[in-house]
Amino acid sequence: MRAMTKSVTSEYYTPKVAWLDIQHILDKTKIYHEPFNNIKEPVSQQSRKDLANIGLTMLNTPPYNPDTDENNFFNDVSIYDILIGNPPFKLKKKIMDHLFTLDKPFILILPSMTLTFNYMKKYKDHLQIIIPKRRFHFHYYKDIKTPAYFDTYYFCYKIDLPQNMIFL
Repeated sequence: MRAMTKSVTSEYYTPKVAWLDIQHILDKTKIYHEPFNNIKEPVSQQSRKDLANIGLTMLNTPPYNPDTDENNFFNDVSIYDILIGNPPFKLKKKIMDHLFTLDKPFILILPSMTLTFNYMKKYKDHLQIIIPKRRFHFHYYKDIKTPAYFDTYYFCYKIDLPQNMIFL
């Protein structure tokens, strides 16, 4: 659930407004999994709480533990309907490749420029994009809201949106 901006750390977290903006699109009959949190950063776990607070049924799995590698997203065998989250941007290629291997529906917040990367070409016919009405202010790991210097989009797969590109 991290986002990176220019800083000495990549610990930036999803503001609740990011989920409020798309709550009308989210199917509340599904079970959602938000795996991008870290046991060492309690603020990273807020996103899952925010998603539950807007009425989603969240898979209740322990956060990732970097010391033991427990609950590592890449080894996750959880049963859920839709993966949702704001993954570490520095791992986005590896995460996208893994998600397409799993072939499970997902909604990820990623930088808009991700669309221009060569590795994304193989996914272009499978993705749907939701474009937010504003640039998000991510929560810095020290609980300070920081504006991103880039735009982010919701990258969706198998969500069955009415169009391939939606402007909020």
